[in-house]
Amino acid sequence: MEVKNNSVDAADNHKTGQKKYLERLDFDATLAEEIVSNIYGKRVLDKANRLKQTPEYQERLNRNFLVADKPADDLALIISKDPQVRKDYGNAIANGIDAVGNPCKELTAFIKSAENLPDFLDREMIELGGSIFRTKLNLLTFFTDGTPAIAIQAASIGIGAAAIFSQRPKGKAVSLADYDVLGDPSLVMRFMETFKWFNKISKPGAGARFGEAFAENCRIRIIHGFVRRAITNNPFDWNYEPPVGWDIDKLGIPISGAEGCVVVTTLAAAIDAAKINNSLNISDHEIEALYQWVNYVSFMQGVPQEMLFGTAEETRVDFSAYMLSIDANCHKEFTEKFYSGILGLHLETAMFPRSVALQQLIDAIIRASLHSTYGDKYCNHYSIPIPPKSVRLLFYGIKQVSKGVNILGKYIPPLERKLDSSGEYLWEEVFVEAEKYLKLHFGATNVVSGTDNAHVKGASSS
Repeated sequence: MEVKNNSVDAADNHKTGQKKYLERLDFDATLAEEIVSNIYGKRVLDKANRLKQTPEYQERLNRNFLVADKPADDLALIISKDPQVRKDYGNAIANGIDAVGNPCKELTAFIKSAENLPDFLDREMIELGGSIFRTKLNLLTFFTDGTPAIAIQAASIGIGAAAIFSQRPKGKAVSLADYDVLGDPSLVMRFMETFKWFNKISKPGAGARFGEAFAENCRIRIIHGFVRRAITNNPFDWNYEPPVGWDIDKLGIPISGAEGCVVVTTLAAAIDAAKINNSLNISDHEIEALYQWVNYVSFMQGVPQEMLFGTAEETRVDFSAYMLSIDANCHKEFTEKFYSGILGLHLETAMFPRSVALQQLIDAIIRASLHSTYGDKYCNHYSIPIPPKSVRLLFYGIKQVSKGVNILGKYIPPLERKLDSSGEYLWEEVFVEAEKYLKLHFGATNVVSGTDNAHVKGASSS
């Protein structure tokens, strides 16, 4: 199977010989319809259902599941072999490619690919969108609407596999089916690293060419290049054991062009859901800015432009069509394990270690919020526990209180500022303390692709 990259030849139609589309795709699937409806409403659901039935969309989605990120993959390979390129990378990130005396072609191509912003993205809107993300995804929104949106990523096997198998070597290769998600504490730390990434790329300067956000986006993009090569069994010069049985003909490639925009879009979906269902105080202009930031981050992760959009509505509909097109039985056991692993993380223990009562309350909220968004059918399919009626009633009451607080915030500016500041508190204080707690609890587990992270860590902090 030939894996395309995000250059011109990625536009070629994919042929498997016997099956037109990858096994993971099912354009007649209906399992995720309740999720889309609960997040975005029936209007977006209807649009997404119409979109996913068009041959153009089906070809585009299938094609982009086979799209890699050639600039990042090529640079990751040469960085692993040449220390000088590593130094040049840091210089180019901090000062521009012209500051490098004799840059290699791979570095030049990568930097240019990150600098050439699509015409439909606006840096001022991106800056505003980053601010909206870190203030509106506040403590209330994170637990009532954010957790279900984040957990949706479990249904995307390429993201799940990348999260799990981007660890230090474990001594031997294991299959997707055999991997013990709950037995690996480093998965907890992997999630915390993702939250750190969100924090850095949404700070002031989110859309700027120079600064922490640009450097961090590029660093993660390079790491994805290492992970892609490792998972697809490409030989590397370190002791890395990827999962056995990753079949490109069935699954495409991990962290593909189709999946690259999912991670951040799910978080925007959480804010969208809170606006629609929880009266979150956010204007239409701010929503547009949020989705500009989402598409910018996806662009910075090497997602092809045909998978990016300039408006919130286009992004919503395309993301919904993606969710509606995933075959619910393809590697179902792995997806079940990943959902189980997410619930087993118990991040609330790390986030609020001093209050057992608060931990228990948040655990109940998280489980009820998943069921509220996913519905019985989806939860039963993936063996997601359905909370008892008492917990669901408690969650309903909390949602009503949250809705009332959001409505009051529209008329009481100090309250609204307090809610927004709780978003900053979540990113700057709660998650930082949670990471410290987890490191003490599990030991200083080095995650986020081990050796490959070392190749770019120093450069990103230059």
